[in-house]
Amino acid sequence: MITLATKEMVPQLKKMWQICFQDEISYVDFYYDNRFKEENTYVYKKGEEILGMLTLLPASYRYTDDETLPIHYVYAVATLPKAREQGIASELLEEASRTSEENYSAGTILVPANKELFSYYERRGYQTIYFKKQLYFKAAAEQMLSVASIKAENVRVHGVSLAYENNYEKKDILPEEYKQLRDFHFDRPGYVKWNLEAITYAVNEARFAGGKVLKLSVDNHSYAVMYYKKNNQLVIKETTLPEDLIADAIAYLMKEEECLEAIVTVPSYYAFEGELQPYAMVRLNTEAYANGYFNLALD
Repeated sequence: MITLATKEMVPQLKKMWQICFQDEISYVDFYYDNRFKEENTYVYKKGEEILGMLTLLPASYRYTDDETLPIHYVYAVATLPKAREQGIASELLEEASRTSEENYSAGTILVPANKELFSYYERRGYQTIYFKKQLYFKAAAEQMLSVASIKAENVRVHGVSLAYENNYEKKDILPEEYKQLRDFHFDRPGYVKWNLEAITYAVNEARFAGGKVLKLSVDNHSYAVMYYKKNNQLVIKETTLPEDLIADAIAYLMKEEECLEAIVTVPSYYAFEGELQPYAMVRLNTEAYANGYFNLALD
């Protein structure tokens, strides 16, 4: 039986989350304290035991230049190991699609947890239309202190001098400001827009996990950037930096964070040379746009 979650189910849901996603309890607690809502969480029960779960988060889909439709993000789809291969996840996905249709939504969108799951979701009516482009940077050879660990085959690795050209100022950014910069920069047909509640959680989650969410200012213009450090790498999850400023701004951040390498995620439609990767799949009730933008999916 599929039903909406209740607060009394949270201990079971947390335990399932740890079993299925292998996250630390501190992160699980953070999610349930800050993002969990009963009305967004569907559970598959057998008696009093929860065997599967799925979360449906609201967002907006830019359908045309003049029209925006609601859309639902399918998140945290999980089935207990002992209950797999019984079609539970498929039933939950169908429930998500029915809910989407009943709410006159554009459809549902999800991010497969690994490459193998793309074919699984394709068999259930989803298609891949969202891609992300990853740019790879490393400090110029004369400034390298160790061998670079970036190993992107057949993809250009951009060398940058840490002697950047512009004068930058960086400081923490409020969720409201981050959302404003983000929506202004990415808004076009196919853009999936998060509401302020979702952006607030994404910003707080990044900081909770040890990352930084900043406003980078240069020449009277401001840009949003969200990143974390991994060993000597700077991993930029999202930024509103324009293409002509990316290389120089990344050099600045690499120097500030004492990193020798950087991996930067940008929209697939950027002309900057990088590695194009399949990212998100949709099951839409309307026309799909191939060059939209979707990110901050808690993946």
